[in-house]
Amino acid sequence: MSEDAELLRQYAQSGSETAFTELVSRYLPLVYATALRQGNGDETLAKDVAQTVFIDLARKASSLLGREVLAGWLYTSTRLAASKAVRGEHRRQLREQIAASMQEHTTLPESQSDQDELRLVLDEAMSELDANERNAVLIRFFQGKELKEVGSALGISEDAARMRVTRALANLQTLLKQRGVTITTVALGTALATEAATAVPAGLATQVVSKALASAGAASLAALTTGTKLLLTAAAVLVVAAVGLLVKSNTSPTPPASVAVPAEGDANPTTQAAPRASFFERRQASQANTAGPHGPELLLVDERDGNPITNSVIALRGWERG
Repeated sequence: MSEDAELLRQYAQSGSETAFTELVSRYLPLVYATALRQGNGDETLAKDVAQTVFIDLARKASSLLGREVLAGWLYTSTRLAASKAVRGEHRRQLREQIAASMQEHTTLPESQSDQDELRLVLDEAMSELDANERNAVLIRFFQGKELKEVGSALGISEDAARMRVTRALANLQTLLKQRGVTITTVALGTALATEAATAVPAGLATQVVSKALASAGAASLAALTTGTKLLLTAAAVLVVAAVGLLVKSNTSPTPPASVAVPAEGDANPTTQAAPRASFFERRQASQANTAGPHGPELLLVDERDGNPITNSVIALRGWERG
C-alpha cells in the first residue's frame, strides 16, 4: 500500500485529521496550480476550486479506498470543478482576446506568449492522455518527483517509469500541436515543471483543511440525523403495537346463538346459555341490527380481559435533531 493510500485509509476509517492534513500538504500545490491555469490566473477562483476539491476528497474518502495514485483523481476533480466555476462565455472571450493580442504583435516576450498559449490548452490536452501516462506526468512534473519515486508510486521499475514519462511527453506534444501549440519535448518538460512551481498562497492549506473537515463532519451529522428519524419512527410503531391497539373489521360473522345440549341423565335436551359473549361479539351483534354500512373501528382494549379502555388519549411523538 502506498503512503497516500495509507493516509487516505487512516482518515476514512478513523477520521485522522493528521492524515488528511498531510494529504492536503502533498497535493494542494498540484490542485491550486491546475485551478489557477483553468481560471487564467484568477487567484480567488483557484482558491475556491481548491477548497471544493478537498471538500469532495473528505466526503468521498471511503469510496476512494484502494486507489494507489491519488494525483489522477485530484487532477480530474480540479479540472471539473474549475470548468464549472468558469463560464463558457468568459473562456471564449478570453481566448479571442489572447488571439487578437498575438495577431497585433504584443510586446510581451516570446517565451511569455508561448507560456500563456500553452496554459490555455495544456489541461485540455492532458485530459486526453491515457490515465497511466497522465499519472506519470503529474507525479514527475507537477509534483516534482524523481523517476525512482514515479516508479514506486506507479508500481513499476525506474526504467519503466522513464519510458512511460518519455512516451507521455511525446503524446502530449502531439495533442498540443493539434491545438496550434508547437513545442519540443524538452521545452514541454521545462514548462510543466514551471507550472508545478506555482506558489500556494500563505494560509490556504490551513483554511482548506479546516473547511473540508467541517463540511465532512456536517455531512456525517446529516446522515446520522436521518438514521435517527427512522429509528424513532420504528420505535413509535412498536409502542403502538405493545399497548394493544386492535383494528377489527365489521364483516366478522355474527356470534353463535344459544345451543341445545342434552342434560346428564335426561333424554330430553335442555337449553343452556352460551358462554358470555366477548365485548367484540356483543358489539358486532349490536351493529348487525343497525341499518347502514359500518367502517373499520380503532379500539383500545385491555390485554388482560379484552374489555375496552374508554376516555383514553394516545399521543405519538417524534424528535428531530437540527
